[in-house]
Amino acid sequence: MNKNIFTSLFLVLFLSASISQASLPGSLGTAQASLEEIQRVEDLLNSGLNIEIQSYTSKNMPVKTPLAQFYGSLKDSTDIVKRLSMYHEDLLAIFPRHKVFGYVPNLILCIDTGCGSAMTRIKTMAQGATPTYFHRKKNDPPYFLDYREERLVDIHEFAHFMEANENMKGFYDISWDKNNRKKKLASMKKTDFLTTTPWYANASEDFGECVGWYVMRRDEFLKLAQKSVSLQNKYEWIKYNIFGGQEFTDALLGVLFKVPVPSPVTPVVTPPPAPQPPTPIVNLDMRRVNDLLISGIKINVRELVTTGTGKSAKSSQVLKTLQNYLDATANPTDVVNRLNMFYDDVFAIYPRDLVLRHVKQVDVCLNRAATTSSWLAGTIFLTATPKYFATLSPDTSFFLSNRQERLLDIREFALFLAGYQYVPVDSFGAISWLGTSRLRNAKKSDFVSLAAYGTSYQRDFAETVGWYVFRREQFLKAAKLSSALMKKYEWVRQIVFGGKEFTEDFLKTLFLSNS
Repeated sequence: MNKNIFTSLFLVLFLSASISQASLPGSLGTAQASLEEIQRVEDLLNSGLNIEIQSYTSKNMPVKTPLAQFYGSLKDSTDIVKRLSMYHEDLLAIFPRHKVFGYVPNLILCIDTGCGSAMTRIKTMAQGATPTYFHRKKNDPPYFLDYREERLVDIHEFAHFMEANENMKGFYDISWDKNNRKKKLASMKKTDFLTTTPWYANASEDFGECVGWYVMRRDEFLKLAQKSVSLQNKYEWIKYNIFGGQEFTDALLGVLFKVPVPSPVTPVVTPPPAPQPPTPIVNLDMRRVNDLLISGIKINVRELVTTGTGKSAKSSQVLKTLQNYLDATANPTDVVNRLNMFYDDVFAIYPRDLVLRHVKQVDVCLNRAATTSSWLAGTIFLTATPKYFATLSPDTSFFLSNRQERLLDIREFALFLAGYQYVPVDSFGAISWLGTSRLRNAKKSDFVSLAAYGTSYQRDFAETVGWYVFRREQFLKAAKLSSALMKKYEWVRQIVFGGKEFTEDFLKTLFLSNS
């Protein structure tokens, strides 16, 4: 069925149900799904996910029906909508969006039996939509999150798709024979596994269980790991290789899934514990930062540290990995927000594979302005000092906040394009330059800024690209007075962006829709 027709039918059915229960007697008019849940299901469909409903006939033969067609005869859609909404919320709150939809193009929802499987060969994920099935689970201590068991299953099954697309050797080697992933190492005991499922199965189930527990049963995982070095190693491997250092406390899960976390009960007989400083990282969106890490980009934080006073004062630069920095600071807000902005900027403007092919490391500079990137070393330098940008001339004519930082992101990556000769940048240089750094009868008015004038044609190119994206109106206004600038505008438009122009309305669709 055509996807547009499929989505339209889905929307029409929901709208019909909300307008009049009489129009669909006993169907969607009785559903208790919220508008937010319905929108999540729409997002799944609009993202290209093929969804089928699996039910059983009287002969116990499974029948699969496309979701939109299934709604026509459904008496109560509540369980279906809520389960699909949960699936959407679980995976997109935890994993990068492009991986969820890139790895899982097909979803089967089983409505009258419990199912949970990942068929990676046909890229299909099967999930159960029968609440009573999950509530039959035993030995599941009371959690504050509703349907925690279903959420764990979602994450466990998706972990199998990550296996098919990630380098898993480091994890497998902790407990499994390198030549046979169904054979445990001789030193392994049942206590080296979270559940009996991997003990009787294979390395794949071991990984699925560990990822599911890492997210949804962190405290239990850590408690069991106290008695098992293997479990400790698995926890640490998943922490850094899958989630880039992010740990899912109950407080963070409450934020991700919008579930109120109950206040701890303070014992009467003992004094309350000393107040602890807040952990701002819980309130920050780390998903884009984690996506950078998972994609193989190293992230460091650079600080200037001053020792001594007066004439004997010395300043030295300290370089920390992002995780070491986050562990040591009480307020990582500027760094995390700056990395999120960099992620949005470069992936909104440039092809993702192009960025990941060239950028190997990002260094965030905290207390100094540093934007001179090194394409030879594959390193981009980002300034994460809001006060520095506040000293620049106000730019009140633009709707985008932090436009100056965004322009620098685009400019710095453009240096990589010039360095790697991704575009024929020499022909751009010929407009105003003789060779690399000698001007060709050029005036200051032939350049978008002083940063582009008098340095090199690579810097001229990078600055021009930044202005092309984020200062288009100013660029065109100046180009009316300079034929060289107009040539540069047209060169960037055709050679770098294939005719695409970044109007204000287009920038809004790229950036404000994600805010």
